[in-house]
Amino acid sequence: MKFNIFTSFVFFTLMCLQVSAQSVIRGSIRSEKDNALLPFASVFLSQTTLGDRTTEQGTFEVRNVPNGRYELIVSYLGYEPLVVPLSLQDTTLTLHLKLKPKAGQLSEVVIRKNPNRDRWLTTFKETFLGMSSAAKACRILNEDAIDIYYDEQKGQLIASSDGLLVIENPQLGYRIKYVLQGYINDYAMHYVLYYGFPQFEEMKSKNRRQQSRWEARRLEAYRGSSLHFMRSLIERRLKEDGFR
Repeated sequence: MKFNIFTSFVFFTLMCLQVSAQSVIRGSIRSEKDNALLPFASVFLSQTTLGDRTTEQGTFEVRNVPNGRYELIVSYLGYEPLVVPLSLQDTTLTLHLKLKPKAGQLSEVVIRKNPNRDRWLTTFKETFLGMSSAAKACRILNEDAIDIYYDEQKGQLIASSDGLLVIENPQLGYRIKYVLQGYINDYAMHYVLYYGFPQFEEMKSKNRRQQSRWEARRLEAYRGSSLHFMRSLIERRLKEDGFR
């Protein structure tokens, strides 16, 4: 899985979100440990532009949600991400959710500079973002949020994030907030696996020319992608859309 997969997916996702929304999701986020309300937690529907942050009172509301099936993702620093499958049909849904603290959060932490971290991060970005010119233009804005280490016994580079990774794609004009739940680069078996949940935000263009350029590149990224193929297959437009 490369970064161009979820850059091309952005365009497909936005095309599927209709203007006439039907559902609303609202509720509150608390700590499972002491039932305290959690302010400024991230709450979003995976692989869409729809989401919210909890208020100082720990409440949230996501409006204008088209009917369909989603995964609601809740992320908060120091807590395990929560995934809630949803099926919406003209729904006003109220959820009161609790997050579980990550194991070891209260233990003593000793910070030491790892001399190999820069090298590991380079490998991580090459495999997570990709090696194309478009991928190399992407930036992870908060690299410090990446927990990364090398397991010598297994021969694996392993990474995760506490909170959201913020990734900018300047060629397509998107900012991606990504809950990285796991990343494994297995040198012995020669495979890379990562999994998580993205939320997309459109970056603000400087002028109309830049916006037009972004829209053209988004369309180019979508055309010929696996998602374009699946949509053409469902609509029986394979030949018309150039697939064979």
